Amino acid sequence: NVTPESIDSKDATFKEDKSYSPEGSDTPVAHNVAYYPFCDVTCAPDGSSYTLDNLTLPETQTYVSGSVGLGAFPMVAVTQNTDDVNFRFQNICGVMQFQLTGYGYVKSVSVKGNNDEILSGPAVVTAGYGKEPSIAMSAEGGKVVTLDCGEGGVELNETTPVSFFIVLPPVQFEGGFTITVTDTWGGSKEYST
Repeated sequence: NVTPESIDSKDATFKEDKSYSPEGSDTPVAHNVAYYPFCDVTCAPDGSSYTLDNLTLPETQTYVSGSVGLGAFPMVAVTQNTDDVNFRFQNICGVMQFQLTGYGYVKSVSVKGNNDEILSGPAVVTAGYGKEPSIAMSAEGGKVVTLDCGEGGVELNETTPVSFFIVLPPVQFEGGFTITVTDTWGGSKEYST
C-alpha cells in the first residue's frame, strides 16, 4: 500500500500489507514484484522473469488536464532481490497525445486501429529485473479506447490547442488509426491516418 504522504508525489513509500496473500504465494520468489494500478494480479515466476496475469487495460479512461487519468497508465517493478526495497517502475504502455483547436466542448475522444488492433481488455505482462517489460493482449479485448471528458466536456479554444492524452498498449497500427471526437451536443468528427 502507498503511504498517505506519497499521494501526488513523484516518489512513493510503500507499506507491506501482511493481510494480502496473492495466489501462488507458497511458490518461492527471488524478487519483489509490484504492479500499478493495484489489482488482484496473479504472479508466476518464469526463470528470472515473472508473468503477471489477471490484468485489464481499461476501455474507458478519464480525462485529466495535462496528464493521463488515475490508474490508466500501468507500470511494473521487479527488484534485484527480495531484500531490495527500491522499486523502479517501468511503463508498460505508451501515451498518444492529440491537440485540438476549435470551439465547443469535447465529451469524448476515441481511438481505433484501422486493422482492428486490440487496445484494451485482458492482458498478460512479463517483467524481470533489468529487463524491459512486455505485454500481450487477449484476442477477446476491445478494439476502441475512449477518453471520457465528463458530462460538461472540455472546452476547446480556437487559437490555443487543447491536449488530450490516451494510454495505449504497444501496437503497430499497420493500417493507421481513426480518432473520433464527440462533442457535448452529440455531434462527432472522425480523423483517420
